[in-house]
Amino acid sequence: MSYENLDPAILAALPEGSHVVSVVPHGATRWSVGLRVDVEVGDDEETFFLKIIERKEWTPMAKA
Repeated sequence: MSYENLDPAILAALPEGSHVVSVVPHGATRWSVGLRVDVEVGDDEETFFLKIIERKEWTPMAKA
């Protein structure tokens, strides 16, 4: 899985006017991968965290 390009749905969920500064791995389990997404919004910097689950049957574990 490539983390260089975020899915358009993820980009759409970021604040309007956001510019992605970096996307870096942030933790992993056997069933998911975490990412830290740093963005600039105007003069402010914000950080968001994602959990990516590649198999549908593993999604209940993310809700625990």
